[in-house]
Amino acid sequence: MATSAATKEQHEALGAPALFYYRDKWYLLGSRYHHWSPGPPVLYVSSGPDLCGATWTQLQQPAKGPGADSTFDSTPAFVFTYSQPETAQVVLIYYGDRWNLHGHGSVGNASYVWLPLVPMVAPSPGIPVQLHMLDPGGQWKLGDYLTHVT
Repeated sequence: MATSAATKEQHEALGAPALFYYRDKWYLLGSRYHHWSPGPPVLYVSSGPDLCGATWTQLQQPAKGPGADSTFDSTPAFVFTYSQPETAQVVLIYYGDRWNLHGHGSVGNASYVWLPLVPMVAPSPGIPVQLHMLDPGGQWKLGDYLTHVT
């Protein structure tokens, strides 16, 4: 997949798109271009399970809280779909790159962000999933995340 994407309707350029499948639909999570700096996350949903001929709709910003406007100082790289063996609950985990052009965190010193992409308990058409940190300190465990999954 290319490192950038644009939706036909809005002609909005996105950096670092992460495509994932959840609840019978495809989602595209990206970041608004801000050159080397992370930008706010953008989430699109397809019209159905087939990518061929799908139309895409932009949803509300999928992140809340401090750091949400910079996708928690990262750019999307991948969304990992984990199926919990005992319960078959699907767990979505955001994987983001954290780096910048100069200084600490540059390409040679890149670090990574793993965050829960929490399905909304009562999903609305505008916010089916939300990216956030469960603990203000940025620490979380998979077990904590499973308690939030519907």
